[in-house]
Amino acid sequence: MDLLVVGGIIVGLVVVVALVVWLSRRREIVVIAPPLPPPPAGVGDDTVAVVQALVAQGQKIEAIKHVRQMTGWGLKEAKNYVDALQSGSPPPMLPNPRALAPTQPDLAQGEPELRALLAQGQKIEAIKRVRQMTGWGLNEAKDYVDRL
Repeated sequence: MDLLVVGGIIVGLVVVVALVVWLSRRREIVVIAPPLPPPPAGVGDDTVAVVQALVAQGQKIEAIKHVRQMTGWGLKEAKNYVDALQSGSPPPMLPNPRALAPTQPDLAQGEPELRALLAQGQKIEAIKRVRQMTGWGLNEAKDYVDRL
């Protein structure tokens, strides 16, 4: 009889522990994010508000697209910015490439250098150089180098 009582107590404790674990996992966690620092140059308050709204709606990809469109940044820079806004950490303070580079950069001066890099089989270096000279994203720079 004592063994039956001890077994019942053990089963009861297991049920209570399982119930506590189940209830603790059902709680919703509310995270209050710290205020965001000012956005980098070239990103207006309206852009930040739009990006925050898109992230809040679970549309992170659309938020990244919006940042790229408004700033001219590449995918990596825009994603880092959106990730920083989402996590509440200070977003990267990157310059706005559209503000630094003309819309139609004059690559004629750098073209001999780019052709030399391509002749040496250094296509990636040529793409990096185009990005430095123009502020373009990866796709635009790659397309330009492919046309050379």
